[in-house]
Amino acid sequence: MFDSKAVQAIKTIPYSDTNTARRVQEMAQDVREQLLQEIKIDHRFSLQLDRTPMLQMRLK
Repeated sequence: MFDSKAVQAIKTIPYSDTNTARRVQEMAQDVREQLLQEIKIDHRFSLQLDRTPMLQMRLK
């Protein structure tokens, strides 16, 4: 899929659980801010909830 040059470039990217967790937190905060901004602009919105994980936990 990737040539050896691309693979070597990817291997130079630092990776750690801390970096990954921090990045996920940053992305979650960004999504939250975008959502709040959209709600402030247009007060009409809908919310959909999925209870599937809760149901799966009950079945175990």
